Amino acid sequence: MHALLDKLSSTVSSYLLFQIESGAQVIQLFDTWAGELNRKDYEEFALPYARKIFDAIGSRAHRIIYVNGCASILESITATGAD
Repeated sequence: MHALLDKLSSTVSSYLLFQIESGAQVIQLFDTWAGELNRKDYEEFALPYARKIFDAIGSRAHRIIYVNGCASILESITATGAD
């Protein structure tokens, strides 16, 4: 599972960097279903990969993350690196 998530986050990072090189000033990562995870699962299966994506973007663009129903994991979401 982690190998797949790592590959997907690398692919998403490359795509978003292309968008930025093409003029995008803001990127938004929609992790709509992450709110269904408990904190432990979010921190294992979602957080590291969102952080990897935002680390790849760095300061090249403003970074937004959207997670639906995220009250139980809100503190963990702040560690993604989103602005």
